[in-house]
Amino acid sequence: IYIVRATGRNIKKQAEYNYYYRVNDYASLGNTIYYTIAIVDYVVLHQSIGKMYDYFTDYNPETDYLGFVHDPANTLTPLYPRDLLEDAFYEDADHTIDPYDYTGSRYESLTI
Repeated sequence: IYIVRATGRNIKKQAEYNYYYRVNDYASLGNTIYYTIAIVDYVVLHQSIGKMYDYFTDYNPETDYLGFVHDPANTLTPLYPRDLLEDAFYEDADHTIDPYDYTGSRYESLTI
């Protein structure tokens, strides 16, 4: 999971394009303002056949890449979505996640 600077325009574009990327208040994002976000690397790095960034068209890796989500004990070890999900399950006393917190009313609950 990369940590990058992304314009409000690109964030809104992805949120509208994909069911899982959510923006609560589109009006609160300025199109040309840069925001620091965490995102799966392949989404921000997706390129067209002409090698142009086509999902995050304003992305410039030289200035907008800030790092990656890593293990607190070892800054060279990346954490993957599965690792973060596992942590979320085990941090909850009932080992339950309320998907509504992330996806709206699409799912009832997830328990391991």
